[in-house]
Amino acid sequence: MLRNGPANIADELDFSRQYIQQRLKRLEEHGYVQNIGRGVYELTSDPRDEQ
Repeated sequence: MLRNGPANIADELDFSRQYIQQRLKRLEEHGYVQNIGRGVYELTSDPRDEQ
């Protein structure tokens, strides 16, 4: 599984941490990621696999 936090993702993609946090919340609502604690998110399913 892939795991990362909003700050690391934001640095890598050159977006603000707040923007990434909002996107991760949306992905969590749809079941694509799970917050496993302390702001670390884990990819639970890849939407590309559903096509």
